Amino acid sequence: MKNGVQSLYHFTHIFNVPLIAEHGFLSKKLLRQLGLWGKIIPGGNQVSQKEDARRGNDDYVSLAYTPYFPMAWRRKREHHICFFEFDVGVVDKNTAIFTRGNATSREHDRNSNLRDVLDESDLRIILAGPPDRDSSDWYYWHTISQSEVLIRNRVDSSAIKRCVVLTRDALEMCSNSRIPFPVEIDKELFYDKSGEDRVNFSYADDLQIRGSVAKFRIYSPDPASEPQLELLLLSDGPYSENFELIRNLVKDPSIKELYQYATYPALLFGSSASVVFGKLPPGKYTALLYSHGRQNIIPWSLKEFWL
Repeated sequence: MKNGVQSLYHFTHIFNVPLIAEHGFLSKKLLRQLGLWGKIIPGGNQVSQKEDARRGNDDYVSLAYTPYFPMAWRRKREHHICFFEFDVGVVDKNTAIFTRGNATSREHDRNSNLRDVLDESDLRIILAGPPDRDSSDWYYWHTISQSEVLIRNRVDSSAIKRCVVLTRDALEMCSNSRIPFPVEIDKELFYDKSGEDRVNFSYADDLQIRGSVAKFRIYSPDPASEPQLELLLLSDGPYSENFELIRNLVKDPSIKELYQYATYPALLFGSSASVVFGKLPPGKYTALLYSHGRQNIIPWSLKEFWL
């Protein structure tokens, strides 16, 4: 706190929020022991997960000093993530390990004493955010900004200041379960650098369903760029019945599989669109609006409604 660290951060897929609300943040090892690993969408790939296991990080929950670091930059373009902001007092109430650099890196240092791995100037560099990519300071910032605070086993939800989401639909998705912490929209945490004043990736802003008509808008940092492809999946039944199906599809994206389960699949182009569902039997439905980031489906909105 003396060096300007007012909060610690962790990002995760938005579909993990209900489990976090129920259990708090659990280490990978504890998630597996409790049979919960299959119920989450992990942030890292299999390579990083193996490295975590090999280096003993499986016992810890990882927190960052800032939301503006390289892995977050990449993941917010590949997934629908949210940020959790923690009180720094979490390090006083738990067994903490501090690292210099990414905890999976061969060259990182770690110690139970923060001053033995990071000095005041390091923390100032981390909190200042990324310099220009052409700057001579870029490589040093890229390494040091990935430094972590590792909390053993579990972080209780009482340490969470707030859960931060990007869109109104994300706020609505989180309200489907009992949440013991505030959930807020704060677009600044999704900037590439604090104070930059804009989100630098496209995202679906909202999905509105009125009767049998679905409308959506997307935000794009560059209106002159190529139109973004969006997809709408409509499934029979309520949110509660479809959540596991949709979550599993997001973990293992296959367009063929999506169409197999879809009541009504639709391809949507541009910054806005309307879709008329047509003559479907009266009943309760769940709509998923999503786009693609590399090999990942990015679920922007999950809505339950009646026809």
